Amino acid sequence: MSIIELLSFEKLKPYLQQHIQEAKFIVFDANLTIECITGLCEMAAHHKKPVWFNPTSIFKAQKAVQAQVLQHITYMSPNTRELKVLAQTLNPDIDSNDIAACTKIILDSGVKNIILTQGENGISFINHSTKLDFSALPVNIVNVTGAGDALASGMIHILSQSADPSAPSQDCLKEAIEVGLRCAKCALESEFAVNPNIKYVTQRR
Repeated sequence: MSIIELLSFEKLKPYLQQHIQEAKFIVFDANLTIECITGLCEMAAHHKKPVWFNPTSIFKAQKAVQAQVLQHITYMSPNTRELKVLAQTLNPDIDSNDIAACTKIILDSGVKNIILTQGENGISFINHSTKLDFSALPVNIVNVTGAGDALASGMIHILSQSADPSAPSQDCLKEAIEVGLRCAKCALESEFAVNPNIKYVTQRR
């Protein structure tokens, strides 16, 4: 991903200015530079666009803290290890084994919603007023590449169809998570990074 480090926000900005008005979501991961993350989130906030952040890895997750953009993040999708790193970046003294404390400090720092991915233990949707737990679907694992991206894509596909993607109804939220889980299963059971059949599991039932 070293080529991405050559991408400055000044190079990215004209493209964003051209397309951000039509965008329903701004989605990015921690492969971007801190400069790009800051600029992207500030532009999304200016245009009142929901933001989805994928922390990417335990080595890159803290970029969102370093960029000082947590208050602009509508949805964040860390796994448990990434959640702990983010919490410890915010407070080095936190007990990282206390998942509730880790989620609270991230939410208190401005993130609106956390989609905590826990592998075979499923996922949890957490914000200041709601905690929803969903079991993982049975899966015959062929390839672990792309499952997190597939989960996010499925959820965003449904959320973007709601009247307010930043604050969907609970029914819409549950449907988004269910579709996301089906997409993750689809990715895990395919030899390809993007399963060509994923378009069928995103259809609303």
